[in-house]
Amino acid sequence: MNFTPVKGPQLSTPSSLLGTNSASERAKFNQEDFLKMLTAELTNQDPLEPMSNHEFLGQLASLQSLESTAALTDGIESLRKFQQMASASNMIGKFVRGVTAEGETVTGMVERVILDPKQGIQLMVGGHSLPIDAIRELRAEEGSDPVDRFLDKQEDA
Repeated sequence: MNFTPVKGPQLSTPSSLLGTNSASERAKFNQEDFLKMLTAELTNQDPLEPMSNHEFLGQLASLQSLESTAALTDGIESLRKFQQMASASNMIGKFVRGVTAEGETVTGMVERVILDPKQGIQLMVGGHSLPIDAIRELRAEEGSDPVDRFLDKQEDA
């Protein structure tokens, strides 16, 4: 007796999930896909050679591993954002040199820190907004640069 393979349901990516940022959201999507595929596989399997318990448990373990990895990824991302915010807040009152999004070099004291949902952490310096990753130099106070102090001593001599 010959069996003809039967195609299961076609899975497609919903457009609402294409732009998701959270690992847990992506894992949820993958979990739903996994359950759809598993259901299709069980429904369309060869009745003379059904899936073994070992294979089934292996697939469930893979799903749990995927969920754990997604949760870990979200936790690491939260920790990274917290660390960046802590670093930025420590820059308040310090002198920095950096480049704005428009490419302009700005030097001055950090007045405040802004958490912008679209642009991330921004430092306000002399009315300019600098992304935290665009900082090229950080000093405790104006004129604390060792080269500036050396040049000042040379001029005084």
